[in-house]
Amino acid sequence: MKHKRLENLEQIARQQAGYFTAKQAREAGFPANNLYRECEAGRWLQVEKGLYRLAGYTDTLISDCIRWSLWSRNQQEEIQCIISHTTALQVHGLSKNTEIFRETDLSVPLNFSKNRPTGVIMRKREIGRLEVEDFGKFRVTSPLQTVRDLEKKLCRDGTLGCILQLGITRGKFTREELARYGLFAPETPVVARVIERKTYMRAQRGMSAFTLVELLVVIAIISILAALMLPTLGRARDLARQANCANSMRQCSLGVTMYADSFGNYLPPNHNPGGGGGAPGTAPWGNILTANPISLPKELVRCQYYNPTTSTSLSYASYVRNFLRMDREPSRVGGGRGFSSIPLLMDSINNDPVYVAWNQYQKQMWCGYAYSNFAAIHCRHVLKANVLFLDGHTAAMDKTALVNANFSGISTGGYQPLLYVFEGE
Repeated sequence: MKHKRLENLEQIARQQAGYFTAKQAREAGFPANNLYRECEAGRWLQVEKGLYRLAGYTDTLISDCIRWSLWSRNQQEEIQCIISHTTALQVHGLSKNTEIFRETDLSVPLNFSKNRPTGVIMRKREIGRLEVEDFGKFRVTSPLQTVRDLEKKLCRDGTLGCILQLGITRGKFTREELARYGLFAPETPVVARVIERKTYMRAQRGMSAFTLVELLVVIAIISILAALMLPTLGRARDLARQANCANSMRQCSLGVTMYADSFGNYLPPNHNPGGGGGAPGTAPWGNILTANPISLPKELVRCQYYNPTTSTSLSYASYVRNFLRMDREPSRVGGGRGFSSIPLLMDSINNDPVYVAWNQYQKQMWCGYAYSNFAAIHCRHVLKANVLFLDGHTAAMDKTALVNANFSGISTGGYQPLLYVFEGE
């Protein structure tokens, strides 16, 4: 009895590439409670729910088609799926790829309720409208139907012409049948390869092209990002300019120190009739620092980022000097007490409209004067002004800090203190 039911099951499984359903096993004589024991013993393999396979069979393209056809059966044991697309192309021998694909293409009815298992590409379609061929244990879309299903994909891959020509050669369809659906096969395989190469290149160009809407969206995104980044980049540029300007001031401090070393610890004056121990002459301090023996580069004694006039004369500067310390009362660099709070140079601007109109130098100061309100401190670097102190350090100070600063050594008496502050460019 046991051998008889085994023979019956093997006969069924042999016709189905080793596969059989639980219902077929029961019909062969195996009780329902014996199915699990056969799997534990290693004689059967359970591949899906209600679907088994005898041990020792190998996987092939046909065995995969049978497996998923058995899996798709309904309660009346009717096969629901149809092998289609790439898998059907292989079954018909029209695929240029001889390897077995990892996934099997199935077309199932619209009301098919089973979940898609691993290893299956499942498409719900109106099965009744498909051209189908019966392979006994499974059904496959006809060669012509398969080519129609894969037309776009084959065009992208550049293989449509070759496959059409191959199908005509093997008698799968005729040119008349292809023409009925708007498909035309080349006359020879060589022509097919040439045509498909051009088709493939056209498809590649089509896939890489942007639509007008996509292009506009990309431009809009780039514009938004640029609008967000430009203020940050502008501020970074202004901070770099501020640092460069402060470095120029520190170079001027070194020039002042070199002058003091050469002239008895005196600071360079702006007007010096020859008394007081300093070098005689009435040249502006910028000219003194750029002449022998100091010889600083001329671009260091004026701000490189504020030059509203084309005049190259150093008599017109964009740094104002401490009038008391560097003009008519030259002071020795000695002792050093309180030097960190005595300003030496500051970013400046000519803020006197009468003086500007008369002198026609557009807010550029003349170094020969530092009284009245035309010698205003200029907060031109990110709303801050660079200040060089007598000890050589610099500080970037905004309007509030400048007005409230407790500077020492500022001109008093007959001359106005340098406390006029101008914000902006």
